[in-house]
Amino acid sequence: MKTLYARRYVSPRTRPLTPDEVCTRNIAYALKEPRRFPEAVEIAAEEMALLIADEPRAVLVPIPTSQGDTGPNRTLANEIARRMNGTGRVIAALARRTPVESSCQR
Repeated sequence: MKTLYARRYVSPRTRPLTPDEVCTRNIAYALKEPRRFPEAVEIAAEEMALLIADEPRAVLVPIPTSQGDTGPNRTLANEIARRMNGTGRVIAALARRTPVESSCQR
């Protein structure tokens, strides 16, 4: 089984970002608020669905946030699966028992 990622996320703390990396960062932050930025979900879902189009039985697992919420990631996973014409499935298989420090704070 392969694990595929749409884009590599680069921290601006490591080096100056390229214009494409700035775009990726902006989309990543917008995806945290799918109701406020539905166009970000559309952009990301389209790109991610194309990346896994050759996977006939793709399983999408929403990752919980540091506080345990899978809502935004489930929204994105559902949209990706919808674009896969019935070949993708979303399974909420992960949960957090307790909150953890966010990666931004780390």
